Amino acid sequence: MTATSPAPRRERVLALDGARAIAVVAMVFGHTFSALISPAGMLVPWVTTYWHVRAFTSPLFLFVSGWVLFFVITRRGLSGTAVFRAYLPRVALLFTLGYLLRFPIWDLGGLVRLDAQLWRYFATFDALQCIAAAMGVTLFVCAWIRRTWVRVALLGSFAALIALLAPRVWLALGGPTIPGVVAQTFGGGESLFPIFPWTAYFFAGASVGAVVQSRASSPLRLAAIAGVATAVAFSKWPWAHLPPTEVMRFVGGIAIVSFVVTGALLLPRWLNHALAPVGRASLWAYVMHLPVVYGWGYWHGMATRVGPILDDREALLVAVAMVLATVCVSVLAQRRLGGGRWKLLGARAFSWALRRLGRQPAVKDPLKPARPV
Repeated sequence: MTATSPAPRRERVLALDGARAIAVVAMVFGHTFSALISPAGMLVPWVTTYWHVRAFTSPLFLFVSGWVLFFVITRRGLSGTAVFRAYLPRVALLFTLGYLLRFPIWDLGGLVRLDAQLWRYFATFDALQCIAAAMGVTLFVCAWIRRTWVRVALLGSFAALIALLAPRVWLALGGPTIPGVVAQTFGGGESLFPIFPWTAYFFAGASVGAVVQSRASSPLRLAAIAGVATAVAFSKWPWAHLPPTEVMRFVGGIAIVSFVVTGALLLPRWLNHALAPVGRASLWAYVMHLPVVYGWGYWHGMATRVGPILDDREALLVAVAMVLATVCVSVLAQRRLGGGRWKLLGARAFSWALRRLGRQPAVKDPLKPARPV
């Protein structure tokens, strides 16, 4: 399959949006629930079981993000500078939002004075920065290479290499002499989503997704893929408690998220159609719920205002309410503010900047934006 191959069926796009909806709902629920449940509530049997499952929310979110990006680039047949015109504004937006959510507005003087502890906090890599960094690499690969199978092989190699090197990177960057900004970005610091190993899930999603999309032509094949993924995942279940840099945890995580995504591909179209708006509004949901749960600047979120004092039933009810509110507001915001005209504006601005720099010839028609993914 090459970049000019016929576009996959539309149902597959709905399925990917459905998988992303599952990931974002699990993420909002997990953040709210963990911020409010008491230590005694953590000992309840169903909560203990849920805590094992919750570990796969972030890998799923990154995996599906890589799958969606590579799928859309391939479907649209983009290569060269067209890839950057279409998606580099998105990369810039993710970096901006990610660091804005950590902007230390309470101590601007500390930023100017280059306070080490403050910059270490501000430079912490979160999920948005991790996705943006992996997107940037993927864009370069797709712009430089036209053949889809070469792209898939290269991105898959990136995933394997990052997973294998992650323990060594963490060990090398964990020393006291390493600048905090470097450790927070690449690994070894307190960041929850450093480049090593978390971008590996994004690259794995892009490569595995391309293979599944090209080979899985029937529900039977998809079921077989899901079955293999399940067998691998549960055979590696003991690694659930290992550090995030463990290669076996990465292998098992890929198996679990592959199972979830292939399961979404097997869902009825009407169900994926109902979930798709939530998946397309996942960025809104992420940005909106974090300040409410954890706070921002001078605003204290539920984690501070309420704290971990609720029992399992109370925390469950609040988390469900938070999911419903976030889904409603984010879908409405996506429909009102996240339409194609904003992507068109970004594409026009980026094309204008390239022309001003003399790197891109003028084009008569601006790039037509794709449906939000």
